Amino acid sequence: MKNLVVVAFLALISGAVQAEVLNCGGTEPFWSLTINEEDKTVVYNDFNGEENLKTFKNLKVAKPINDTSVRSITAERGFRGRKKLSAVVLLTDGDYRTYCSDGMSDFQYQYEIILNLDGQPLQGCCESSQRPRRGDE
Repeated sequence: MKNLVVVAFLALISGAVQAEVLNCGGTEPFWSLTINEEDKTVVYNDFNGEENLKTFKNLKVAKPINDTSVRSITAERGFRGRKKLSAVVLLTDGDYRTYCSDGMSDFQYQYEIILNLDGQPLQGCCESSQRPRRGDE
């Protein structure tokens, strides 16, 4: 199994970072990522079958002392945690001037995510129950 390293940059548009479930996804290629701070898990799916569902555990979220707008996320999977996931969460100015688009709909997301998965960069958007996408009204 290939070494799996995910580096994610999440731009949070409103509110403080709280323990919540982020549901992320991207197109071309289609993929999804769920970050669950409460269960301390991250699940990646590339929609190529059940065997491609990758679950990371031992999620840790840390904040630097000198910058409260940044969060560092790490998680691991496999024998003795040999497969690693890391993410950086960035908090922006708190409005919809900058929003994420999935490129296939008119939805506006408050989170943006950029992944590096096995050397392949992926871009997508995220939502949560506290900060749902706009455009469903």
